[in-house]
Amino acid sequence: MKALLLSAILCTAASLASAAHYSIGFDDAALSSSLTGVDLGGAVFDSGAFVHIGPEGSRALLSSNDGSYTAPFRARFTLRGVTAVSVDLGDWGMDEDHLFLRAYDAAGSLLAQTTSYLPWYTAGMRRLSLSTEAEIASVVFYGAGWQGQNNVYADNLSFDTRDLPTVVPLPAAAVLLASGMAAFAWARRRSGRTGACRNAEN
Repeated sequence: MKALLLSAILCTAASLASAAHYSIGFDDAALSSSLTGVDLGGAVFDSGAFVHIGPEGSRALLSSNDGSYTAPFRARFTLRGVTAVSVDLGDWGMDEDHLFLRAYDAAGSLLAQTTSYLPWYTAGMRRLSLSTEAEIASVVFYGAGWQGQNNVYADNLSFDTRDLPTVVPLPAAAVLLASGMAAFAWARRRSGRTGACRNAEN
């Protein structure tokens, strides 16, 4: 009976969902297509998601199809429990670029940020990574290059989810806990009666 009571108590505690790693590349996307608003397997770009050939020869994202490069890349996560994010940013080395990756919670508060620098003579990509204890709801990443424009490419958006507590529904947990308590009380009462009968026989 004690085991039943223990299982009832444990069922009221949080159980854990599994952790996982996700990586989004763009090699299968059509050139010049927009991926804005498309769920890419756990992340949706709200802006800055046009497919072009990047400096490493693979398909990557640019923030514009018309050369304006004013919008940063913004992606929100459709999966729960994201606590680590990385992305590759870079260009052809025609100008210097200050690279930024920022993570926000569901209320839009900044959780963490990281930066890097790409000299004007360096063609290629740099990986920016960050992690937090709190759950990340969205990220913004971009490069500030010539005239402050976001004229960098983005590729290999990766993120990790951690275990999130999922609480057993209260009615079901309460019923199970009450059943365990009743069984425990019945077992104690029964053992008390058995002891009383033995004393009477003596």
